[in-house]
Amino acid sequence: MSSERITFQFKCLMLQFDVVPGTIISFSLIPQHPQPFSDGLDGF
Repeated sequence: MSSERITFQFKCLMLQFDVVPGTIISFSLIPQHPQPFSDGLDGF
């Protein structure tokens, strides 16, 4: 039971590491809009 929970947390941690580089690439491609996603989504 506990081992499954650790595996789940590890997968979530790896998922965060997969998402962060994509976020950095998105901001590097759009340097004129450096605001966080929370502010950018309000524009839509």
